[in-house]
Amino acid sequence: CIPHYPHLLQVSTSGSELIASGRRVNENMPRYVASLLAEQFGGLEGRSVVMLGVAYRPGVPETASSPAFPLRDRLEELGAVVMAADPMYDNDALEGLGFVVWDGDPVDAYVLVTAHDVFLRTDWARYPGAAVVDGRNALDRASIEAAGHAYIGVGR
Repeated sequence: CIPHYPHLLQVSTSGSELIASGRRVNENMPRYVASLLAEQFGGLEGRSVVMLGVAYRPGVPETASSPAFPLRDRLEELGAVVMAADPMYDNDALEGLGFVVWDGDPVDAYVLVTAHDVFLRTDWARYPGAAVVDGRNALDRASIEAAGHAYIGVGR
């Protein structure tokens, strides 16, 4: 319900500009994250990107209002090879949602979309240097950078 509350408030408060502005910012986040990655690499053509999470909320297998779908679409428009992982879904379910399943191999970039516990406990030293986008401000920047990754925080 959380992403829908602002729409309800906007209707019930005669179109508050503050609420409308907040909605525009949130709805533009997938494009913004894609632009951060494109800037990091000087373009995304042929770059491999894994989205960590497709569910809207951690621990809940619900994709309504998830930014994973518009993010995937934008990354693909920019030429990235996009994969996904989410502990709430098995491989068949992820493929049914239109995602290529990540096999665990190293990629050029990791994007935290859903702050599932398993992603928060990732041992970043296991993977070669890449860009890590913390889309939920939930990861430990120091451990990511110590493992040789470029940390990109969203909203920091």
